[in-house]
Amino acid sequence: MGKIEKLEAEVKALTPAEQAAFRDWYLAFQADSWDAQIERDSKGSKLSSLAAEAIADYKSGNTKPL
Repeated sequence: MGKIEKLEAEVKALTPAEQAAFRDWYLAFQADSWDAQIERDSKGSKLSSLAAEAIADYKSGNTKPL
């Protein structure tokens, strides 16, 4: 049995209250992970090229109002 299967079995064995607590924790964990990824990307060049492209499109009139 792999790690994922073990985790699935453990989660299924939790009481409803424990599952709710685990879900809350995991959602916060995912949000923190996503924030960390965005932070890393913003410090690198991944987002810089997208921002430059968007600004160029705006300045050249290749955008439309939302």
